[in-house]
Amino acid sequence: AADCCPIEWLPTELLERVLTELDQTSLGRCAQVSRLWHQVVMQPLLWTKIHIDGSNWEVRSKNLVDEIVKLPQLLFASANLTCLSLDHVEVCLVKSLVTLAGRRCPNLRELRLIRCGMSLTTKSLNSLLAGCPSLSLLQIECKRLQYAVDLDCAPLLTKLVQRLSSLKVYIDKFGEEFDEYYLRPFFGHVAEFPQLASLSIQIIEFSAMLQLLARMPSLTQLELNSSLRLCGADLLLPRSLPPLRHLSICCELDKDAAGIQELLGGFPQLQSLQLELDSAGRSLPTSEVIGILRILPANLTDLRLRLYAYAELNDTEEADWAKLLPPRLWRLELEGHKIIQGTGLELMKSLACRSTLAELKIDFCTDDLLRALLSQLPRLRSLCITDCSRLTRQAWANLRDLQTSAAFQCDLHEFEAFGCDCSLCDEGVAALCTSPIARGLRRLCLQPDRCSRQLTAASLASIASGCPWLTQLALNAEFSDAELQAFCASYQHSVK
Repeated sequence: AADCCPIEWLPTELLERVLTELDQTSLGRCAQVSRLWHQVVMQPLLWTKIHIDGSNWEVRSKNLVDEIVKLPQLLFASANLTCLSLDHVEVCLVKSLVTLAGRRCPNLRELRLIRCGMSLTTKSLNSLLAGCPSLSLLQIECKRLQYAVDLDCAPLLTKLVQRLSSLKVYIDKFGEEFDEYYLRPFFGHVAEFPQLASLSIQIIEFSAMLQLLARMPSLTQLELNSSLRLCGADLLLPRSLPPLRHLSICCELDKDAAGIQELLGGFPQLQSLQLELDSAGRSLPTSEVIGILRILPANLTDLRLRLYAYAELNDTEEADWAKLLPPRLWRLELEGHKIIQGTGLELMKSLACRSTLAELKIDFCTDDLLRALLSQLPRLRSLCITDCSRLTRQAWANLRDLQTSAAFQCDLHEFEAFGCDCSLCDEGVAALCTSPIARGLRRLCLQPDRCSRQLTAASLASIASGCPWLTQLALNAEFSDAELQAFCASYQHSVK
């Protein structure tokens, strides 16, 4: 029918597959869309995900008691449940809910307990062990570990972790007082955790955590967060380490970067690496940066490097370390404090040799570098510049004459520029939108630090005429409701 919603053209089987990704609240809303959707949504097999958010019960409902009573009834009728998320649920209720889930939800695969108080007790753990053989993901977020886990039932928790493929633990008040019993309830003295493939956890000692990794032969994804300094002298790598593919580390460096270099040397099969390193206010010598880059695996495709209190680099120093970037990168993020002092063109020469690069995020840019980035990277789909303070108005004017060769088909989908207060005006936006890079943009973000008075409705007109595929726009400027409505009306699809 002419008035039929386009999504209803989908085959029923495909629509059912899409709806299985929704929780109970979203499914209830979908059931009110149309008769067809109501018929599809009300199939019991679709109700597999439940997310209960208790943080705003008092705002949502005048009768809080009625809301609480309904939760056990909901779980009792959810035999097909695969994912359960409890967020800010009352302590008096969360124990019974987790226990009931273990008894009534045999297909449960994911359990998230977010700021719910004491939820893992002897009774609830026994229920999960006996009734949920497919449970593979456990996520715990709390202020203190003893607020969420009964430490007296540590052996049961360790037994549960042995079954998991993914474990995530986030604790607000985390310090040295947790060193004695923080890891023990999860990992105990079990010889091996054969199923664990993903681990995200806060740690006190890197060496203690690395010794545990030897007992996780299937681990491929690891996220470590430490508030203490990583010291190379105290780092002891075990003989056998798991074949990690994805590694994320957030910590503070000690006197040098020897610790992080030794750690990275133990994982030659890495494909994705995220490093967030704080050098405690001191400048990190170029030699240490080169040492980190030199040890990076050649097969690395995703590199996100955030260095705080980073030393300023001139063109010569920039050329030295830019050559060491892995050759097969498809995503690169470089963030720090004045990471490049020169023109940035030496970095561009290195990036131009990496034809696979699709996503780039940097915290510096010059006029020449902006033009080079947008004309010499054929597969670039996303470009984010977090600090455009060094750009001038000429940088945007240069884009007007940007022409791509027949061999280079520019297809940029996302462009973000922050801190462009001094350089961006209506003429700059017009130059950007008349250049070849604007034709395929889906998301455009032009964000001066302060609300810009240099951008008027003419900028909206330029964007509407030059970006036909745009779906999202962020522009830090003031416009009237009429101007915004006219902009949205120029598209046949919705623009956020």
